[in-house]
Amino acid sequence: MDGRLYRAAQSGDMKVLREYKDQLTTQLTPYKNTVLHIAADCTNISCKDAGKFLAIVRQDLLFCLNSNGDTCIHVAARKSHFTLIEALIGYMKQNCPAGLEGGIESIHELLRIPNNKGNMALHEAVMNRNHRVVEMLVREDADFTHPPNKASKSPLFLAMEKKDKVSAELILSISRSPSYAGPYGTTALHAAALIRYWVYDCLEMIIPAGCLEMILGKNSARCLEMILGKNPSLINQVDDEGWSPLHFAAFLGSRVTVRVLLKKDKQMAYETIKEDNKTPLHLAASNFNFGALIEIIKQCPDSNEAATSQGHNAFRLAGPICVVPLGCFCYACGYRTVDYAEQSSDPSVVIHHPYLEQAGLWWRGKEVNNELAEDRLSWKERVNAHLLVATLITAIAFTAGFTIPGGYDDDEGPSKGMAILARKTAFKVFVVADTLALISSTFAVLLHFNATLKRGTMKCDSYFWAAIFIIIATLAMMIAFTTGLYVVLPFKDLAIGVCVVCSVSLFGFAFVFDMQGFLYYY
Repeated sequence: MDGRLYRAAQSGDMKVLREYKDQLTTQLTPYKNTVLHIAADCTNISCKDAGKFLAIVRQDLLFCLNSNGDTCIHVAARKSHFTLIEALIGYMKQNCPAGLEGGIESIHELLRIPNNKGNMALHEAVMNRNHRVVEMLVREDADFTHPPNKASKSPLFLAMEKKDKVSAELILSISRSPSYAGPYGTTALHAAALIRYWVYDCLEMIIPAGCLEMILGKNSARCLEMILGKNPSLINQVDDEGWSPLHFAAFLGSRVTVRVLLKKDKQMAYETIKEDNKTPLHLAASNFNFGALIEIIKQCPDSNEAATSQGHNAFRLAGPICVVPLGCFCYACGYRTVDYAEQSSDPSVVIHHPYLEQAGLWWRGKEVNNELAEDRLSWKERVNAHLLVATLITAIAFTAGFTIPGGYDDDEGPSKGMAILARKTAFKVFVVADTLALISSTFAVLLHFNATLKRGTMKCDSYFWAAIFIIIATLAMMIAFTTGLYVVLPFKDLAIGVCVVCSVSLFGFAFVFDMQGFLYYY
């Protein structure tokens, strides 16, 4: 493509474009992009300029494909070029030879062209969270069932997979017959079941669900309920591995999602997957999802009697993290529990699902053979990383314990040698947090030493608990740092600012730290 024409397509220079009017179909880039592809990739063209641009080009240029199989509308949808798409649709309605009806048919034909990946314009808009474009494309072709792309993902599935509730609600409310298809036999309801409602799940630990809905509203799982309202049969549809949406929700541990699905159909709590005949309760227990465990037992108390093909019930799979609080809950509510001691002593909680693996969603699976260990981070690298972090925290906490903030009292008297700021509350918190950091990091080091005396699964458990103590030590060290600065800073505004920054960092730690990846490795 000529350089002048390329720059004119980027900037919307109509004078140059008119000069090349008769050559637009032959002037292509090495990747077969036309001037429309280039204009769609540049979002600095206004709606007025877009209309003038389209008046210059020929209609057959609208259907030209580049080397990726993209039309200009694919590129515009990917780049959220709303003005160009709006002008394009208006132009086709007004200038199609067959009139308005023919123009609409041409628009539908253009919107339904798939590229080399099987993506239509709506797929591209959803994948890039371009909500205005999504709404416009769905409205222009509301009767069309957008089929899945070559990755077997429909636009609605993509929206739920990306946790884009706005796009999902637009498709569900406007499209008359959306496709729900996903890979490996899953549906959009499976993807919706993987969305975590962190605020609800955390607050439900201290606030009853009824009160919480009054405070935060009843739309926590709106997309899930919209899908069920539009196609209720999806709740019973299982994928290629026999997983229902409830299995997905129990696996990830969203108590809100589990509650909504069980209210629609409690029978799904007893359905099993192909691998070891695990029920949703088994999957929740294997992944230490206490909230999902409680919700399933609360609505289906007899589900805890189910055993896997190896004879393991939920109590056996839950392990020490969940089994004690779960047992207390069942006892307090009067629910019957199966004897934990009767189960075999070697439960395998490694679960395999192709879509969950592809999506990077993992679970706590004990490494029961060397082949699994070789596929993941080597033990030597893991131990070295743990010991380095634990040793650093121990050294810092130990040093901070003797380098007291504010110093010591040098005056003669009974308080000589005592900490000057000992009576301040922030100082007391510093001492407790620093002590906790030292003890936790020391435990982590001792657990690594203890692991050298063990073999197999018992060694995995030692490393798992060592990592837990390292996390506790890190958080305690942050608190000690915050309170230590607060107690010695002379300016209250600065001290409060430091506390706010450190507090935000602590909350951000929960989101930055990949807990699911951490559980996978252990």
